[in-house]
This record gives sequence, structure tokens and C-alpha cells, in this order.
Amino acid sequence: MIKLWEKDIPYYNAEHNQEEPCLTPFLLDDGKVHPCMIVLAGGGYDHRAEHEGAPIAKWLNTVGINAFVLAYRFAPYTRRAILGDALRAVRVVRSRAEEFKIDPEKVGVIGFSAGGHLAASLGTMWDRKEIYDSIDMSYGYNKPTGMMLIYPVISAEYHAKSFDNLFMGEKVSDEKVKMCEIVTQAGADYIKTSTGFSVSGATFDDIELFSKHVGPNVKIKAAGGIKSFDDAERFISLGA
Repeated sequence: MIKLWEKDIPYYNAEHNQEEPCLTPFLLDDGKVHPCMIVLAGGGYDHRAEHEGAPIAKWLNTVGINAFVLAYRFAPYTRRAILGDALRAVRVVRSRAEEFKIDPEKVGVIGFSAGGHLAASLGTMWDRKEIYDSIDMSYGYNKPTGMMLIYPVISAEYHAKSFDNLFMGEKVSDEKVKMCEIVTQAGADYIKTSTGFSVSGATFDDIELFSKHVGPNVKIKAAGGIKSFDDAERFISLGA
């Protein structure tokens, strides 16, 4: 287990009765330098699903990728603490790249459901001042190289419960909610995000909605969700 902070954890509250945010490493033992993925399990921001953590990291090892499973905080912690954990995780992994035998230029994230939202948030919100003020790192050091979003939460309209947990009763404007929606942020901020998205297991309507908002340089790959030739033609027409 690798702690994200040795002391003074931002937004820490002992009354929430959660473990400290940490990384569990799954490293290949062949003496070679490998790319790396940080695994973000889903759980609606009110827990972390075990089947989307260690089993995924072990699978990544079979295809030559070092992996770390992130135990990020969840409700009643809110968005600043949760995103701060994920951004700090990228920093920790990159700063110890030589020790872990990973390529610091190939540190990606893979997230499932709410973890997919967190992974996408890493790529589209990594440079927000409110985040940098809490995690102590150089500009750009927490930016992931790439993202894999597996049945991700991308919209408050379709994933209300996850967004309720993300804000935990905080009164927020519609504008602030949109600032945390991936469907709007991917298009607005893509020029400063990671290299691409992979959307898996979503319905075709989810993929089409996402595609309408992203910038022209976004590469979207879909695995699942396309269940007919008509769906395939519609997807191709989006320029994927």
C-alpha cells in the first residue's frame, strides 16, 4: 500500500470513518520499464466496487502494463477531495517512476462507471486552480497520458445519483453541475486534455451524446453498445 499523503490530507475528516486514500501496486517483475494504468473502480461515489479494482489490475499485468488500484475517497467526501485523490495519484506514480519501472510519459487511467467519470475528470479538469491549490505539484504533472472510460458516468441528467453523491447536498448552480459533466467539459477543454477516450459498454445513445460535445481531435473507440449494423453505420458517421 502506498499512501498518497504522509500527513495533512486535504479535506480529511475522521468522522467519515474511511481509510486514507492510497494506491495498491500491481507491478510486473521482469526488470523492464512498462507503461502504467491507474485503476479507478466505480460505485456511484458512495463506495468502490471490488470487481473493478484488483481483477482489472491483474488483467493489465497480463498485457504488459503495470497497474495501481486507487482507493479514492467517496461520499460523504465531495468532489474536491475525490478529484484531489486521483490527481495526487498520478503525481505519486510519476514521481516514483524509476522505482516502479514505469515510463512517466505513459501513465494512463482506466475507470468504470463513476470511476469512469473520475478518470475523465482527470483529463478535462486537471488544471483547475482549486485543485492545484490542494495537491502541491507542478503544472501539468498530474495530467494523465490517456484515458479508458468504461460505461462512464458522463451526465447529471442520466446519472443523477452519482452526481448527488459527488456534491453531497451542497447547493450548487446548474452552471457548476455542468462544469463537472464530462459531456460538456470534453469539448470545451480537449486541447489541454489527454490523448483519447475509449467508451466501452455504454449504449449507443450514450456514445452519440458524448460525441456531439467533444472536440474534433478526440478519438473515441467503442467496445460494446453497438448492437446492429444500423448502430455501426451511425457510429461511423460520427467520425470515429
